[in-house]
Amino acid sequence: MTDINPVNGKKELLPLTNDHVFRKIFGEENVGALADFLSAVLELPEDEFEQLIVDDPNLHPERGGGKSSQLDIRAHTKKGEIINIEVQLNPEQGFRNRVVFYNGLLFTGQLDEGQLYSALNRTISIVITNYRLINENEDYFNVGLSNIEARQRI
Repeated sequence: MTDINPVNGKKELLPLTNDHVFRKIFGEENVGALADFLSAVLELPEDEFEQLIVDDPNLHPERGGGKSSQLDIRAHTKKGEIINIEVQLNPEQGFRNRVVFYNGLLFTGQLDEGQLYSALNRTISIVITNYRLINENEDYFNVGLSNIEARQRI
């Protein structure tokens, strides 16, 4: 995807971190690329990505006046796990809460009336930033790009 530079009028490639470009490269039209990305980032068996489904990224409120949200990428694995991928380049107040909110909607949106809680599938949020979102903490799984590259080489 390209954009016109307003200063010099030349076409320039949009960065991968642009929401539209990211969705185009890893969205439903290119599930193979998404599967490769998830395989590199998550420690899930490869067969989990055999039936990877990219779903509508919109989260609709369950009540009138509730907040609508749009994820960058929402996918489901073969086992039914739900994966949310978010790209955020600029530190934004409340962004961590927004990720938790999205994850909560993905989790609670799985059950219909009368279903047992044991039917809930795990939800996974992958957040890509160019800044440190969470300081080292045992409660979170943090992987830097250099760790992913090293793991792939092993």
